[in-house]
Amino acid sequence: MQRIKEPKVGIVILTRDRNGEVNECLKSLQKNNYKNKEILVIEGTTNSGYAKGNNTGIVKLLKQKCEYILLVNDDTVSNPNLISKLVDSFHTDSSIGIVGPTITYFNKPRTIWYSGGYFNKNFCYTTHPNMNKDIKNARTKYTDFVTGCCMMVRKDVFEKVGLLDTRFEYYFEDTLFCKKAFEKGYRSLVIKDILIRHRVSSTLGNIGTNLMTPVRAFYYARNPFIMIKDENNFVFKCSQLLGQLLIRLPYYLTRISFSGKFQTLGWYLMGLWEGFSYLLGGRLQKHHGKKIK
Repeated sequence: MQRIKEPKVGIVILTRDRNGEVNECLKSLQKNNYKNKEILVIEGTTNSGYAKGNNTGIVKLLKQKCEYILLVNDDTVSNPNLISKLVDSFHTDSSIGIVGPTITYFNKPRTIWYSGGYFNKNFCYTTHPNMNKDIKNARTKYTDFVTGCCMMVRKDVFEKVGLLDTRFEYYFEDTLFCKKAFEKGYRSLVIKDILIRHRVSSTLGNIGTNLMTPVRAFYYARNPFIMIKDENNFVFKCSQLLGQLLIRLPYYLTRISFSGKFQTLGWYLMGLWEGFSYLLGGRLQKHHGKKIK
């Protein structure tokens, strides 16, 4: 059924000049059956990180009176019903501020990559509980965070929460954004509809895989410390720090060692060191994946 008046949706596609992928992503969004949309492609020869690049687009689209902002990775292909399904989801509960779809692997359309995210606040780590399961496991439900791979946000959430935190560069900025939104009274929702396919890891890793590359390892190790530094509860701060040393470090050391990628292991430890340094009062260096190969 056609809406009498569709709220304007602004779409940000952040790209790193992968023309073939971004063109396919753009075409799939242009074919979307939702008419009142504005698509903005943010690109450049020098990548400044996921958060900063998307923030540029968000600010421009909010000035164009968009009611909703959709962030989409350029290595995705969307279903024609993506926008309308996400917009409709906001009307089911006035507390919903952020919505995302179930996402499958690009080459495995029946295998879930994301269908809800879990954030363990005691030990500061995240998981995709349904990752690599069949799509029959997808459910519409409230979730701790919606992945930045495909995230639709109501405009008033940005007004009350602010933009994405640029300290992260890559990974965890979506988790913190959803956490801050929840603290302001906004809930995050993932819907069971499979509306987008994702070429996993093509931004900072190997296309079609969840392999721990040097870039991912560095940011996976470093970025939780940004959240820990901001934690006001001393007990949580201590338990989250222990989580990095007693849970995440052994897990990733084992995972990376078994893969035989010892360069990746070195970058994980470097990320861990930079995270500790930042927690103790140091400054974060800006990498944007340039020096990490």
